[in-house]
Order: sequence, then structure tokens, then C-alpha cells
Amino acid sequence: MRRLAAIVTSLALVSLPAEAGRPVAGTGSVAGKGRDVVNVARTQGGVEAERLAARAALADRLNRLATWCNDKELFIERDRIWRKVLEIAPDDATARKGLRYARNVDGSWKEPPPRDLKNIGKKFLEELPKRESEAFAPYGDTLLALAKAPERSAPEREGLLAEIRTIAPDHAGLHELLGNVKLGDTWVLPETATAKTRRAELRALVKKLVEFGAPVQPDVASDQEKALGVPWKSVVQGENVRVLSTGPEDEALALAKSCEGAGELLLFALGTPVRYPGAYTLYVVAGDGEKEVFLKNLPGIKDDEIERLTGLEGTGIPRSSNVALFGKDPLRRRDAAVRHTIANMLALTLGITDKTAWAWEGIGQYLTRELVGTRLTWFVSENADPAAANLRGKLMTPESNWIQEAFTLLSTGTATPLEELMLRDLDRLDVAGALTGYALVAYLLEGQPTVALDFVTRCAKAEETPATITKETVQMTPAELQERLVRWLSERR
Repeated sequence: MRRLAAIVTSLALVSLPAEAGRPVAGTGSVAGKGRDVVNVARTQGGVEAERLAARAALADRLNRLATWCNDKELFIERDRIWRKVLEIAPDDATARKGLRYARNVDGSWKEPPPRDLKNIGKKFLEELPKRESEAFAPYGDTLLALAKAPERSAPEREGLLAEIRTIAPDHAGLHELLGNVKLGDTWVLPETATAKTRRAELRALVKKLVEFGAPVQPDVASDQEKALGVPWKSVVQGENVRVLSTGPEDEALALAKSCEGAGELLLFALGTPVRYPGAYTLYVVAGDGEKEVFLKNLPGIKDDEIERLTGLEGTGIPRSSNVALFGKDPLRRRDAAVRHTIANMLALTLGITDKTAWAWEGIGQYLTRELVGTRLTWFVSENADPAAANLRGKLMTPESNWIQEAFTLLSTGTATPLEELMLRDLDRLDVAGALTGYALVAYLLEGQPTVALDFVTRCAKAEETPATITKETVQMTPAELQERLVRWLSERR
């Protein structure tokens, strides 16, 4: 079914068979008559005769609907529907006359001059969608029945479905066959409807975490912590997270609560309990000259490590799960605190590390953004992908829309194929790959929540091929999943 959906999506973008555009006889308006001519066509034999008869009957119904619009003074809608008739039957006399076409000397149609139109009978606009749906329904029903016939070949079936999608894109039977669902007035993937509900639940959880948060209490530095040589002005302790800061207590409290909330958010996202590292501690060392003193006094840190860490705004402390934050910007410190905390839990609990870079980076970026509103901490090296500096800069801005950017990337066919992306470690992950991973994470966490955990943990184990993982979790090949991801992104934006 999923494969069929992908096939029809692509077929809808190509031209219909040549016969589809031929003039159809008998499409003029017949006042007061709504009888289809499909049964007559059956006597002519073959699928093509039935298809053409269904189109002729549709053109007839649309002509009568356009006449109804004219009677109700819905002049914009009248002309819109007559133009639909011409898409089905280009030489339809009733529609051509209604739109004021004339013949050129060579017999071709002469485009009429534009005219100012208004819908005067606006009270009838509410009735029009139902009438229009009723006009298209028999056509879709006929072609759908032809497509479902046991004797139908695959190319015939796919061509018929593509034609329904082109001419009657809102036909309920087609969408039910493809597994789509109605969201408001639009047919969408089931994952799109699921994602809308999931995002609402996620926002409600984040609101709860922000308003209430986990209990965090003031504490005092231990002798070992005092020996690090910097003045700890604020020390707070939560159930899982300890924060020591040379800055104000309100920031220390906010950092601890955000990092405690990250565990609840990860539990919601993947549906499994997660663990924090034991004695997990965040050090906020942002004052002038404090970073150098702190690093010098860290036990077991080598000189070359001190040199490397000095150039960072935030880092995991070597041979420990603890984190040090050196940046001057409080927003970046909070973003980094949550991002590192999520990374620690992913690795400790689920085995998701930088070896499965798309998931490690994608889940971290996605949940950090949901919790604190930013995506400022990247583990993708800038040096590894200098050509993507512009894209990276764009994604770092507060107003950036990562879903739109991912759709643009994936819909142009320039993104790394998922089958390859799923095998990359962090050293081989570029900015575009990180963006694609973010989109795939959003799709799984929002649209496929029941299989998201299985999908990402099997990728992390690296014991199966991407094709096996996608087939057994989402019942698609990696290529089909990528096609479906593009459609989902287009519906989610």
C-alpha cells in the first residue's frame, strides 16, 4: 500500500495518456438530466471506452453545475467550473460558449477578453462544495472500480489512479485506497494527522515543565568542588542534575530544571524510561579568567586537552559525563546544557551515540528546541563542512524554519539518500545531513511514535542494514521512506 501511494504520487506529476485530452462527444449541458453514460460505454468494450464515457458524464455534470452557479449569480465559480470542463473536454461547446470563446480563421479557439466577475449570490457558496463533490464522485467511483478489477494490469491500474488524482484529487475512495485520512478539509498522510496530535501533546508537556518543573534545592559546594579554584556563587541540586555556577542562582535553578525536564521530554518522545549519569554535574564557569583556572584544577586533565577545551564555549569533561559551560551568552549556556544532557541520556540508556549521527544530532536538536526554543549547540564540526557555512548560518538564526529548509533540501533531490545517511558517524555527517536527520527524527517522533524507539535503537546497534530496519519498522524501503518524508514535510509545514 505504501509503495502504491508513492507510485501514484509520482504518476500524478506526469501527463495523462494521449486519449485523455481528446475531444469527447456528447458533453453539452442537458438541463434537468443527470444520467451518466457509463453503462452505454460498456457496450463499446474495454477500459478505455468506460474511462472516456466517465469523463463525458463528468463534463456534463460540471456544465450543469456551472449553469446552477450562473443562476445563483456565482459568476467567479461559474467560470472556474467551465474551465475545469475544458481541462476534461477541450472542445466542449457549452463551456466554450459560456466562457465567450470564438473561433479563429484557422479553426483554433480564440482566448476571450478578460471580464470583471463577482460572486453576488454569496449565500450559495456554502452549498457549492457539496454540489461539486457530488459532480466528481461518480467519475472517481467508475475509474476506481476499473482500477480495482482483478483482471487489471499494474500499468492500467496505476494510470487510472493517476487520472483520478489529477482530475478529482479530493475523491474520498481514492484517498481511502491510498490510506490517507481527512484532516480538516484536506486529505493527508495518517502520519500527518498523528503528528498534529503529538505536537499538541508535546507543547502541553513543555508548558507543564516550564510552569512547574522538577524540584530543585539550593546546596553548598563540597571540598572537592571548592578545590576547582573558582568562586561557586550558586549551587543547586535536583533529583538527577547538580549545577555549580559562578553566576546568579536564578540561572543555576533554570538550568537544573531544564535538564531535569529533558528526561521527561525524552521519555515522552521515545516512550521508554531514560537514565541520567550518576552524580551528573554541570559547571557554569563564565566569568573572566575563570575558565582557565577551572581547567587547570580539573583532576586528570592533560595539557593538550586543556588547550583544546579552552577554545570551546561548552564541553563534556574528558573521561566523565559531566559538562562545563564557558560561554558568555546565557541562552547559549542553557541550550548547551540541555543538548549535552540529552546526548548523555541517549548514549547511556539507548546506546545512541555519535556513531549514529543523524539520530544523535537530530533527537538532541529537536528536543532542545522544543524545551528551550533554540538549536544553538551543534556537534557537527564546522571544519568538516566549510562549503555549508551559509546553510549552517541560516539554521542558527532564531527565525529559521528547519522543516521548510529540510523540505527544500529533500524535494530538490540533493539530500543524502537515507540509506547512506543512516550509516554515517559524526565525522562523516555534514550540515545538510544533519538537517535531513532532524527531519527524519521529527517524522518518527511525531508521525510514527509507536516505532520510533525501535527504529533508532536498531540503527544504533548497527547489526542490520538500513533496508532491513525500514522494512521491518515502517514497511518501506529507504527510498520509499525518503519519498514519504518529502510528502510529510510538505503537509506538516
